[in-house]
Amino acid sequence: MNHMKYLLITIILSVIIYACAARTYHPHIFSIDDKAVVDYSKNEPDLDNSITNDYVTSVNDDVPPPHTEYAKMARYLVHRSDWTSMGTNSLQFPGFPMVNIISIADSPRNEKSTGNVYFYL
Repeated sequence: MNHMKYLLITIILSVIIYACAARTYHPHIFSIDDKAVVDYSKNEPDLDNSITNDYVTSVNDDVPPPHTEYAKMARYLVHRSDWTSMGTNSLQFPGFPMVNIISIADSPRNEKSTGNVYFYL
């Protein structure tokens, strides 16, 4: 029964983290005609990086992409989140997940998205 308690705690923490990630405020993103737009007043964009071509940021606006555009929404959530859950199969309780809370970043705070997710395990 103890493993059920851990599973329930893991699920609750994952829901809390997801809810917090959805509310985390970073004034970066805006959209024009379903295309993400960025103000590169200080730096030139790296247009060869296909990961970041569709996801760029601005400092003043914050409009999430449509939820049906899964890749853009995933990049948006990663950019707005500071914490997430990382899971794998549990060895102690076979058939159940083992999930930990980890800190993530795809750029320095209040900077444009790089498209690369960094985290410590």
